[in-house]
Amino acid sequence: MEFNKLLLKQIKKYLPDANLEDAAFKQFIKAVNDSYYSFERDKELANHVFTISEQEYINVNKKLKTELDEKEISIN
Repeated sequence: MEFNKLLLKQIKKYLPDANLEDAAFKQFIKAVNDSYYSFERDKELANHVFTISEQEYINVNKKLKTELDEKEISIN
């Protein structure tokens, strides 16, 4: 099984003598590993959504500024 980099670092630091072949321990570490990967995936998705939202916000503001400029020109 390939471990998440952070989890692997923590296992080496805090559980250097851990028996990774013990079935119960292996099952627990797998669950933790899956949680780490899920967290990273959720973080990437949130960042992606934020980037898209930010771009949409910029586009809407540009459009509103253009409309405002056009209205000011027509008023003058």
